[in-house]
Amino acid sequence: RGSAKMADAVTAKITEIEAESRRRQLADLSWNGHTWYADSWATKTIESCCAVATALGMADTDLIRVPPPLQPGYWMTSEFDESGNRILVRMTVAEIRQLSAALYDRNGAIWGKEVIHKATVEAMVAEGAGPDDVASYNHLLGWD
Repeated sequence: RGSAKMADAVTAKITEIEAESRRRQLADLSWNGHTWYADSWATKTIESCCAVATALGMADTDLIRVPPPLQPGYWMTSEFDESGNRILVRMTVAEIRQLSAALYDRNGAIWGKEVIHKATVEAMVAEGAGPDDVASYNHLLGWD
């Protein structure tokens, strides 16, 4: 019975840690003076833009390729102007690659902190912590 209660406490805490990690990875990314969408669709689109630039042999100084009806060379931020319109930023191939790298680095750091939180819970259990100790572990600390 005690081991079932411990297993439930660990499972619940791991679920909370993973949910916080996902929330942080999907949050908008602040980079280069703007805020950018960073959900899975936005991430795939950024990666696709970089892949297309590579496949077409575009130079770092070329403006990014954006399909119509969007304005060529402009990428949409997650910001809005006073009129409620999305803010567009003119981007080069080098800049979209830097945005992709910033997103990768941010999400990698979040994943690393997720691993640390999970290892901390595992260490707590190995050191004799009880289910209440695991449940009270503050998984919201240490992400920033």
